Amino acid sequence: RFTKIEVYLIAQLLKFLIASVQGPCSGNQDLIGKSDVLSSLNNIICAKIFKQFPPYLNDPRFSDLKALSSTLLVSVIEGREDRIIHEQLATKLEANALESYKAKLENRIYEILDQVRSEGRLRNEEESFEIQTKQNALVSVWNLLIELDIVPVSSIKVKGRDQLVGVIEVAWRNRVQRTCFAIPKEIKYLSRESRNKFMDEVDLSTTDKAMYELIEETDLFISEMDII
Repeated sequence: RFTKIEVYLIAQLLKFLIASVQGPCSGNQDLIGKSDVLSSLNNIICAKIFKQFPPYLNDPRFSDLKALSSTLLVSVIEGREDRIIHEQLATKLEANALESYKAKLENRIYEILDQVRSEGRLRNEEESFEIQTKQNALVSVWNLLIELDIVPVSSIKVKGRDQLVGVIEVAWRNRVQRTCFAIPKEIKYLSRESRNKFMDEVDLSTTDKAMYELIEETDLFISEMDII
């Protein structure tokens, strides 16, 4: 079992590697992809008995190592024009372990939401923080599952439950790349009238025009959800 200082050091190393491939930096992606790092990340995700330290609200030193591992795995394939590292991940990652981790994240988030609803109260600060961190980890896992063709995009919706993660298509270097994002809890407070008004009036002639108008309306949407 790891001690606190060991968990801290591993977390910092993973954060450094994540930062090193941002941009993305294809050279660092290749370097990590050809190393034993991918196997080590798979071992972390597969660990069934893994001593985790709670993500204290005001202490960023301790993080979920599985979440950081997932983020690094997504980062090494982000923006790739080839699928060389994708193929390496397909052989080194255990898909069942990744799907199991996804299920645990989803179950924990829904457990908190159900408890809050049953008690008829708002989430406290600690619950909101835990949902946010687990939802961000879930985004990384879903990006991996979709990029590696492990699960279909359609399975991202959970029937009868709040949708935690969404997916959009982004034009990048002359190709379309799918990317996932955390759906904010406030979205359910956006009125149907506001959504219909925007959809009726938005200029869909080009992607740029539609995106520009969405950005222009963002402050109004946020204001409406905050007031409610």
